[in-house]
Amino acid sequence: MSTDLLGSKTIVITGVGSGLGREIATRLVADGANIAIGARNADQLQAVADEVDLTGERVLAVPTDITDAEACGAIVEAAGERFGRVDGVAQVAAFELVVGGVDEMDHDL
Repeated sequence: MSTDLLGSKTIVITGVGSGLGREIATRLVADGANIAIGARNADQLQAVADEVDLTGERVLAVPTDITDAEACGAIVEAAGERFGRVDGVAQVAAFELVVGGVDEMDHDL
């Protein structure tokens, strides 16, 4: 189902692979958003871009490593240049050494 809920808003999404990031990208485009998607694997990233928007008009794929501050800034800047603004960011990527792993989490929360 396609809507215009997001009416050409621009969202940056990191961690776009075969799971949650891909699902978020798919839903945002279906709801009318422009998206800039990032992940380390450029081939997989482009495959998702092609899948969610065959025209390429509403998706920008930017290889991004979230452990590199310059790369994170570059995807936001590229989105702003391509679509005129950035309205939101969905940080789906995870880096275990930064956020910790399941074995380190507080299971009592």
